[in-house]
Amino acid sequence: MELVDEFSTIDFSSLPDSISEFFSAQEFSSMSEYEKKHLSNIRQNFEALKRAGLPVKPPEFMVRNKSERERKRICALPLTDSSEDSDAEWKPASQRKRKRATKPQFKPPFRAGTQNVHKKEPNEASSNRKKGKGKRQGNKEKEEEDVHVYPFRKKRVTSFMSMMIPEDDDFLYCEDCNVEYFGDCPEHGPLKIVNDSVVPTTCRKGDDPEYCRKTLPQGLEIKKSKIPKAGLGVFATKFFPVRSRFGPYSGRKETDWMIAYESGYCWQVIRDEKTSHFVDASDPKESNWMRFVNCARSEDEQCLTAYQHEGEVYYRAHKDIHPGMELLVSATDR
Repeated sequence: MELVDEFSTIDFSSLPDSISEFFSAQEFSSMSEYEKKHLSNIRQNFEALKRAGLPVKPPEFMVRNKSERERKRICALPLTDSSEDSDAEWKPASQRKRKRATKPQFKPPFRAGTQNVHKKEPNEASSNRKKGKGKRQGNKEKEEEDVHVYPFRKKRVTSFMSMMIPEDDDFLYCEDCNVEYFGDCPEHGPLKIVNDSVVPTTCRKGDDPEYCRKTLPQGLEIKKSKIPKAGLGVFATKFFPVRSRFGPYSGRKETDWMIAYESGYCWQVIRDEKTSHFVDASDPKESNWMRFVNCARSEDEQCLTAYQHEGEVYYRAHKDIHPGMELLVSATDR
């Protein structure tokens, strides 16, 4: 209750919301207005939590290129006037009872490519990057033979979106009720699960470069995206109702932050309020069809929402998907 009272006194209009200082001019100009607004809201939420006296971690886009001194400055809690708050009313953050959020959220990683990363790479990270390049070089050469090298993902130098972390990803959020439940929604029922196609036994994961395509569910097709320069995309050939669930997102488990940054096909999985690992779908032999789903350029054109549940990443339809529509995803605060 005390935390709610504190938030009610915060004037959000007075909180800083600029994000341009955390990106290069090229990075900032490559972002859509939707993404700029999203990151701006994330910064304001962080500043509000910090002003309330909570030791909250800053969004990664705010500290990714900062020195240790700058990180501490960003994380520093504001000084409070002891004359305004009595000791009887204040409780340290460790003693406050945390409330479950009504919107389960998770933290997707950098959906960026490699072509511009070298312009901002830290010296310390160069050795880590070389470790993963040897194994991945053969796979990259194979992909480059095709025209669809997914330049949309590679061209967007950063589309990292830092989200609030769920206390427990066993809960599912119902958009109709605006409530999270432990399991299926008691009113609207379970999500409509769309399973991957069963891959023939002759097609071995890790060996067949067409493995990801063979997991494509019935009613979907992979063809050129309607988004300019986005390469391939996934389109519906039949009707999928709202609350359809696709996934989980499949790929190699990656723990190296820099390799995940360069991949462009990673989702970040959170466990116990910390990064557990990344799911990297950059290798078509190790991933499923969901690697072909592009990110929406605006909230209006997206039809899928990415979310984390029980350590896996899924996409759910938050509106009806009709034949001919491209499946476009965006990680939201729900």
